[in-house]
Amino acid sequence: MTEHLSLIECMQDMAQQHNKASDILRFLVIEQGIEQQVTLMELFRDAFKTPFGSVTAIGAWWHEGERELDDEAINSYIGYVITDFLARNEN
Repeated sequence: MTEHLSLIECMQDMAQQHNKASDILRFLVIEQGIEQQVTLMELFRDAFKTPFGSVTAIGAWWHEGERELDDEAINSYIGYVITDFLARNEN
């Protein structure tokens, strides 16, 4: 659970540093070794405080471009989740 919380904080920090959804996903997959798409969706849901249905497009994305959605498309589909989170948490 502690690892989950530290990943969430890292994802939120990455969003505040203007990283896109695809950048955060690549970090989780490549650097953290998380390949289960449901886990990726749960992390996005928890990190950006959004309904699970808002991030299900992650299931159609993969960092090697072998799925339906590439980086640009996933950013278009779920990028608002990050911008909404940042707007709600402006200091």
